Amino acid sequence: MNKVRCARCGDIFTTADLNELREMGETYYLEKGCFLCPDCWDNFKRMDPEDQVKVAITNGWKEVQHGREADPV
Repeated sequence: MNKVRCARCGDIFTTADLNELREMGETYYLEKGCFLCPDCWDNFKRMDPEDQVKVAITNGWKEVQHGREADPV
């Protein structure tokens, strides 16, 4: 079973966890090797755009875009 680690908080999620989250209507970010769990994704989306850019640059995220939801796993 594949696992992903949240780039912000470090929590680990399995493919089954992500499927369950999706079934419950929870959103998360997963694209090009960057994963943000539902809580971190929600916090990130609430940040000012300037703060989002700072966080993305600090963490080396090149593909994070405000408002984009996760692609299905």
